[in-house]
Amino acid sequence: ASAGTGRTTYLITRILELARAGTPLRRVAAITYTRRAANDLKLKLRSALEQLHDEGQWLNHTLEPQHRPAIETALRELDGANIGTIHGFLANLLRLVAPTITLDPDFQVIGEHDAIAIFREEAATHAYLTNTPIPDRTMSRLEQLFRQRSLAPEFHTTHDGDRELLALYAALMTRYWARLDNRALAPADLELKAAEAATRQTVLQRWRERVQQVIVDE
Repeated sequence: ASAGTGRTTYLITRILELARAGTPLRRVAAITYTRRAANDLKLKLRSALEQLHDEGQWLNHTLEPQHRPAIETALRELDGANIGTIHGFLANLLRLVAPTITLDPDFQVIGEHDAIAIFREEAATHAYLTNTPIPDRTMSRLEQLFRQRSLAPEFHTTHDGDRELLALYAALMTRYWARLDNRALAPADLELKAAEAATRQTVLQRWRERVQQVIVDE
């Protein structure tokens, strides 16, 4: 959105309101749908902060003397601000508590296509080691489950015919997680790991201490 209109201006306005109310920018998370939108937001936020700081005015916002220190602090903290996509936000949260959840703090975020390729490789290795070929139709169903893995840590069924499929899927996921070795996560893995971590009160407390306000570009 152009300056003065749209969601970007609303997000900037909300961040400025929080800053003037005493919430440090490092305690705010602004979530956008794409990295391009996040970069655009950060650039426009910097412009708004600088204009407010230097000229005392940005759109209909006037800088009061008592708010100048907060604006100066926001400018200093902007480069490290938590402004990004939902998966970038989740990655930051997981790194914050990585030792608690047995995760490498320097884990790499890989693409979902890379994750699928790893899953297929582990399926091929499993088939070779067990001397049990996986039919194409079965592999297609396994990949469908894999693409939906962020929905639940494990899947269950009441149908006898699907139990063998789920047992095979569980075996392949064990191989998949071992391959990643807590040093890489795909977007769906970030969602799953974050949901699992959120069941721990110590993790939630740490997250609440780090992030006081979350603003979502809807």
